[in-house]
Amino acid sequence: MRYCFILLTLSCGLSAFAQKSETFQLYGIGQEGILLQNGWRFHADDNPDFARPDYDDRHWQSIDPTRPIQELAPIQQAGIGWLRIHLKPAPNFQTNALLQVYQMVASEIYLNGRLIQRYGVLTADPGTCEAYQPSGEPIAFSLSDKAESVLAVRVAYCPLLSPHFPAPLSYSAFSARITTIPQVAHFYRNRIALVCINLIPSALLLILGLIHFTFFYHNRSQYVNLYFAIYTVLFAIGYLIGALPFFFPRVFFQELLFIVGFSLSIVGFGFNAVAHYGLFSFRRGFFFYLIMACGVLSLFMAHAPDNPLKWIGGPVIWVLFSAELLRVTILALRKHRPAAGVVVTGHALQVLFLILFINVYTLPLPSGIDPSYVGSLLFSLSAISVPMALSLFLAREFAKISQLLAVKLLEVETMSVQSIAHEKEKQWLLATQNETLEAQVSTRTAELKDSLHQLKIRQDQLVQREKLASLGELTAGIAHEIQNPLNLVNNFAEVSVELSDELNQAMQQVPLNTAFVAELAIDLGQNAGHIARNGKRASGIVKSMLEHSRSSTGERQPTNLNALAEEYLHLAYQGMVAQVPGFSAQLHTDFASDLNEIELVPQDIGRVLQNLFYNAFYAVEKRNEQNETTYQPQVWVSTSVSDSQVSLMVRDNGTGIPPDLIAKIYQPFFTTKPTGQGTGLGLSISYDIVTKGHAGQLLVDSEEGKYTSFTIILPI
Repeated sequence: MRYCFILLTLSCGLSAFAQKSETFQLYGIGQEGILLQNGWRFHADDNPDFARPDYDDRHWQSIDPTRPIQELAPIQQAGIGWLRIHLKPAPNFQTNALLQVYQMVASEIYLNGRLIQRYGVLTADPGTCEAYQPSGEPIAFSLSDKAESVLAVRVAYCPLLSPHFPAPLSYSAFSARITTIPQVAHFYRNRIALVCINLIPSALLLILGLIHFTFFYHNRSQYVNLYFAIYTVLFAIGYLIGALPFFFPRVFFQELLFIVGFSLSIVGFGFNAVAHYGLFSFRRGFFFYLIMACGVLSLFMAHAPDNPLKWIGGPVIWVLFSAELLRVTILALRKHRPAAGVVVTGHALQVLFLILFINVYTLPLPSGIDPSYVGSLLFSLSAISVPMALSLFLAREFAKISQLLAVKLLEVETMSVQSIAHEKEKQWLLATQNETLEAQVSTRTAELKDSLHQLKIRQDQLVQREKLASLGELTAGIAHEIQNPLNLVNNFAEVSVELSDELNQAMQQVPLNTAFVAELAIDLGQNAGHIARNGKRASGIVKSMLEHSRSSTGERQPTNLNALAEEYLHLAYQGMVAQVPGFSAQLHTDFASDLNEIELVPQDIGRVLQNLFYNAFYAVEKRNEQNETTYQPQVWVSTSVSDSQVSLMVRDNGTGIPPDLIAKIYQPFFTTKPTGQGTGLGLSISYDIVTKGHAGQLLVDSEEGKYTSFTIILPI
């Protein structure tokens, strides 16, 4: 859109003017009106008398206000000043005309001392001054055909958002053109046409961007489509922004829109370059990063005053990007990369349309065709040439894929026909063989029934054999564990028989040796005690084995795990105190306050907790027997809860478990306790209850001589 303003400015020429002395002589209004360019005088002061037509302004400074505001230092330095021009209509001049104004300042326009229009907010404070761009809004302009008229303009310079940003924001500081009603109507028709011409490529680019986004959405591995989509969408937004300044007369918004459009175009060119490299599978090298660096610099250097790199922000950056894209495309063409020919054609058309655009006013156009229309159309065609070429390439690739799919579909149809013929043949064969098969099936059915009966018999035998094998393993384990106490019972029983015989013989001796008899009775009592203890030991092994082998019949019920753990902790502690007189340990509990009742079998989990607590008390007692000077037996119990599970940890600072034994602690009949002090079934039963009965985990962590920690994890 910015080029449309350049075209509009270039297309406006002088119809006729003459200057005599300091008076601008007005003759007939030509086809493009009369541009008031020469004869202006400027004075940096603010005096209402400057609007009077009889005020003497001969000592004022001559100035051309149609130049860009960046080049008019007197107006910028003055803040508020006045412009005056003397107008002298020719005898046959049309006095009832219109005045069209373009400006980058705030202004009040006076004709022969009478205020005819005010644009913007005029103040001496740059912070409150507000510039206004009427963009050719017509003003009633009646001149006297007998006397000289004075056009006085009070102007206030309002600092620009980016005063050194490159053209086309470098509009005239103040430009006035005398026109007629038909010319104004033609002007607005041109404006609408130019806006439409700019909206057409915007819509096309947006459609192309959506197409590329769709391609990328369905094939996420092809990032080239994403880069092209971003490039086309950014340029579509840039074109749309180019049409908006007509609707925002405030200069601040026009500057902001232009800066946004300029920035989007630079970013869009960057994505276009990335897309070209990706399309041709080129590695990004020095030239790529150099161009990208220039693009980034252009966003900051374009409005830097007196900066030697300011040229980067102008049209040069577009030339650099275009040259790099053309270089990459030509290189791809030389290497016979797919799509190179189509993209080269797009670039060639882009260059051709740009050359025609630059020379639009020299082209032999038919009469009645406005060159500005043609220029905008040519520029739009140059902008969409490369995206259209890429889209054509994608369409061609899609057509190739479609043709390939059509060939494959024809092959599939042919194969389908053949398969149907084969299927019919198979059906006929099956029909002819069906009768034979039915007879065979009847015979085989009887055989299968007999085989099934035999199979069930063998299956029952295998089940019984498996049960016997399991029973044999269990029996071997029980025999191994119960052998020691039974040997002791047998040994002490035999010794007791011998002592009983000796006691009978001693009782028959005369005189009676009471001391010897008493000694035999004491020995006999001690043997009976040994027999009783080892019998209890054997009974305990059998009881533990039965508990391990039987399946729990308990039902799950909502249970407060904190209360259950605390109850069994105190029960286990009291049991340990009763078993080991003088036992003492510090108990630490840290129960989660947000733990609700969970579904479990309280008797089974209680058995697990009692076993873990007893093992912890046993470990700290054994370490306490080592008489460490600073050792204090301690046991910790804590619970924690997460979204899907609850954890209970039992930790002691006892003797710990050697690393080579940790993998064996859950095996039946394996124990780290001395012989006669453990059956080796406690942790095995606990492990089965937690893992099989409650679908949880029983984890162990230990360091020999320092600590042991068991963690129960149950699902919620």
